Amino acid sequence: MIKFFRKIRQRLLTENKFSKYLIYAIGEIILVMIGILLALQVNNWNINRIEEKTERKFLIGIKNDLMVDSKNLQEFIEDKVIKEKSAATLLNYNSPKNPIEIRLLDSTIWQVFRWREFHPSTNSIDEIIGSGSLGIIKNDTLKKRLLNIKHKYSLIEGGTEHMRSEYESYLYNQSAKFRELMPYLNVETYINSDTIKHYGSIDSGNFELYKSQMDNLLNDQIFRNGLKLSVLNNHSMRLNCQKILKEIRALIEQLDAEVTK
Repeated sequence: MIKFFRKIRQRLLTENKFSKYLIYAIGEIILVMIGILLALQVNNWNINRIEEKTERKFLIGIKNDLMVDSKNLQEFIEDKVIKEKSAATLLNYNSPKNPIEIRLLDSTIWQVFRWREFHPSTNSIDEIIGSGSLGIIKNDTLKKRLLNIKHKYSLIEGGTEHMRSEYESYLYNQSAKFRELMPYLNVETYINSDTIKHYGSIDSGNFELYKSQMDNLLNDQIFRNGLKLSVLNNHSMRLNCQKILKEIRALIEQLDAEVTK
């Protein structure tokens, strides 16, 4: 093809047809420019296709992470509800009248004490940010919402750390001072058992001792302050997490729409 055009140029120059040669030269330049533009267009199309494929992969990954977060956050919220109600119950306790009531109080204390954390799945969004590829997400609104959710996750983590500190100072440490841990647990039977839970019993001989320990604990001002903080903190955490959960579910819907475009 190149030899063909070269021959035409040589013939026009030999025949001294400069005007025709000039027209031909301009036409050849235009053809070259069109070829370059077409090549650039194809290249841009390939780049856009690769970016769209990469963006879709990331968005699907983020959506899957958020679906896991939605489930875990719902369970985290349910835990806050239990803690909030259990702490309120202990603040309004009545002195136990029998071993069964001691066990009920002990069970309620453990509902407050048991610790649960929310660990978000941020692998996909962390990968995008870490690789500097955040710009691959073309929807700016979606991008802002994703970063906002990540920020709110950090607030949950900060609130949980603060709550843990208060639990240790007001609840865990005070409980260890005032009462025997799980008085009804038969340790020897427990370690020789194939079951996870194997409890003994509180008989009439040690009932008064455990009743006294429970009364002293639940009347202790520091412990009661801890229960109040537990009610307030778990209540606040629950409300905030419910708002975040609503945002996560809306974000999942938006990601679905983006992925299926």
